[in-house]
Amino acid sequence: MDEDKTFGGILQLCLASLVYHAEYFLDKLPSNLPLLSTYIFTNASALHGLRAKLEDGETEWMQPTGIPPHIELYKKLDRQQRSIVALPSILKSSG
Repeated sequence: MDEDKTFGGILQLCLASLVYHAEYFLDKLPSNLPLLSTYIFTNASALHGLRAKLEDGETEWMQPTGIPPHIELYKKLDRQQRSIVALPSILKSSG
């Protein structure tokens, strides 16, 4: 039963994302794309009604998590790799 609630929540977020980005999709995607032939994209009043239900701003039930901590590790590893690659030319010029 909990899995159904979780899955339903995920589907709601997916629908909210589609509604939020609908103008972009309609403007940028090919008009023959199957997504754009679905009900929310072919019925302007349905899209307008769904857009009115979107929450704007912060919510109590979902908070942004920010940048994952492993991203900083990737940046440090990248800097370290660049230093290692540059090491032979530094050693040649000092020797």
